[in-house]
Amino acid sequence: MKRVLKIAKKAVSNEKNKVDHLWEIIRVPLFILIVYSILTSFLPSDIYNSKTFPLWIINSLVSLFSFGYVGYKSIKIMNNSKFAIKAGAYTGAILGLIGAILGLVLVYFFPERFESVFIEMSNSLHLEKSIIKYVFKIISWINLIIGPIFNGLIGALISWLSALIFKKR
Repeated sequence: MKRVLKIAKKAVSNEKNKVDHLWEIIRVPLFILIVYSILTSFLPSDIYNSKTFPLWIINSLVSLFSFGYVGYKSIKIMNNSKFAIKAGAYTGAILGLIGAILGLVLVYFFPERFESVFIEMSNSLHLEKSIIKYVFKIISWINLIIGPIFNGLIGALISWLSALIFKKR
């Protein structure tokens, strides 16, 4: 019986260490990505379509460097590229969930932010503006499921690739 308890304590201790290491790895990049998402969500919606200010490039670079940092820290702390996949997936999933919730808040409580988009889509698709608003709300709810999955996959992939790069150095 003592042997079983000893094995159980060791297993619990190992899992606690893994969770502590996971939090240590994802804490900084997750904070950066969440703050960046919140800040960019309050930018005017016209800026995303701007030719002079390619915000999608900056978004991609921030994500790439953040997930790359997760892979780097995974190799530095755990020396395990498989752990980088897990850490990147958690980082992406948490970011996707927060982004989806932020999207729901914006669509439901600040619809005036999208007024120009509603009008433009209404005119180009020859639909009423209320239908476009309704579709935006449906897409926001769908994003609550798809966002964490997609971001988790992207985070896992980029973190794994960066872990492989840093493991060879």
